[in-house]
Amino acid sequence: MRSSDWISAGLLIVLCGSAVRGGTGPSIPPPLAERLRIQEARVPQIEARAAEERTRVEQWYTARRAEIVREISRREAVRLSPAEQQAWVQYVDLYLARPHAPACADLGFNVRPETVFLNQAMILEYLTSRMAEILIDRDFERKLTRIVEERLDRPPLALLRHQARSLLARLERVRLQVTTGLRALEHQRNARPDAIMEWENDLKEQVRGRGSDRERPNPGDRSGEGRVRPQRDYLDAAAGGAAAALLGLTRRTQSRMAGRAYVVARADAQRRFAPRVTRQSQSVAWEIASLHCKGAASCFAHGPPVALPGGHARPDARINLGGIPGADAPSAFLIFLLILTGVVALQLIIFKTKKWL
Repeated sequence: MRSSDWISAGLLIVLCGSAVRGGTGPSIPPPLAERLRIQEARVPQIEARAAEERTRVEQWYTARRAEIVREISRREAVRLSPAEQQAWVQYVDLYLARPHAPACADLGFNVRPETVFLNQAMILEYLTSRMAEILIDRDFERKLTRIVEERLDRPPLALLRHQARSLLARLERVRLQVTTGLRALEHQRNARPDAIMEWENDLKEQVRGRGSDRERPNPGDRSGEGRVRPQRDYLDAAAGGAAAALLGLTRRTQSRMAGRAYVVARADAQRRFAPRVTRQSQSVAWEIASLHCKGAASCFAHGPPVALPGGHARPDARINLGGIPGADAPSAFLIFLLILTGVVALQLIIFKTKKWL
């Protein structure tokens, strides 16, 4: 066998190896400017979602505030007897020049016991609702205060002052409970925008790749104002490790690593956001945590990390994992060319070997 034949066979083997290396390796990522433009386009969407969440929090706060006041006043109104409720409701309706509710249904065809009981239940429900409104009425509270402070010598008026003093104590108890409930609601309201703002800032930092620069403390600042929250670079660390390890891995292994990174991001987001709110607002906290971890997991979808002059990897050019839509994979034509090259090289080697023998 001549030396030129061996050289041809070697060149074919080298060509086959180059095709294998090019088919299994990652494709060339798009230019950095294009990736930056795509990531910057996500910023308005993040801001719009954050504004929508803030509006939803304000609506929830307004509705919940009215519910708390109504529940507390109604719970206190039920403790009064129906006779006391009827007397005070009629007094307030007369005082405010309103037609008061009748104490009983005086109709000729109401002869069935069920109808009488139903009418009584309806009247009791009306009295309870009206009494709950009266207990949170500022005008009625001022009227009771004036009755208690006046010098009433006649026996009926003295009895009214005694009853007004008792009811005024209930009003003060209702006001205290309402204040306590609204204070707790205010804490929940303040916690939700803080969590939304942190979620928005984290996503913007991931998109723009400026989180490490902004979170690095200033050594010359001794007042404490330059100290910011600790650097959370779990995303860049995961992307850098994946960039170094995924070049020779299969699609199944890449998908498994992507799933593990998603689990780590979700656990970290839940650990950071869930303790900030109470049990009543857990649903919103889990939603925010889910949005945060989804944004973190989506950072592994567009190419290897690009090193910038700051020492940190830019998260807008992240590694492409197999099993994720948009991941690098050898095309069918490249696989066919690889197989064809290998077959031709093998046939040529066999033919030359037989001829030499």
